[in-house]
Amino acid sequence: SRGEGQSPSVALTGGLIDLRRRPDSGGSAGGKGPLTLSLDRVRIAPDLELHGVRGTLLPRGVLTGTLTGTVNGQSPVTVDLAPLEGVQGIRVTSADAGGVFRSAKFVKSLRGGTLDLVLKNTASGVLDGSLSVSNARLVETPAAVDLLSAISIVGALDQMVNGGGLSLSTIETRLSVSPKGVRLRDGIANGPAL
Repeated sequence: SRGEGQSPSVALTGGLIDLRRRPDSGGSAGGKGPLTLSLDRVRIAPDLELHGVRGTLLPRGVLTGTLTGTVNGQSPVTVDLAPLEGVQGIRVTSADAGGVFRSAKFVKSLRGGTLDLVLKNTASGVLDGSLSVSNARLVETPAAVDLLSAISIVGALDQMVNGGGLSLSTIETRLSVSPKGVRLRDGIANGPAL
């Protein structure tokens, strides 16, 4: 009980929420009391889910709060929801960008790195935003990429100290998430050997 005059709190436990079937954006988050989540899965795209989703959200025009979960049941992420430019904003962070990418079946050869993904709702219901990865390593790369890295003095030293692959200081891209999947565009990568 939250007390007299307080909006009731709501708890959703177990089951699946499929965000591909969310209504078009518009309006505001309903209710005024806290929404506590303890969900088995949240489906984002056809092959992309968060498992073991836990957290509490508050309706403040848009949903605000922090959730935790694992990408496809494997790599942990933190999801922060808050207003962004007057619409619902979503920020996803992880201390293991490579693990998140492998779990999401995006890139198998990325190791380590920190992930920072920022999305906002658009009028069409598509989430649009940017992805940034810092201090990751691209492994199991084609011989030509290893050769490029070895040609650079910094890259050659990096390979001797850290092993094969290509060290990437930053990876940045714009992206969109829709019910059909994830679309990456305008990407750039920087590293000691590039």
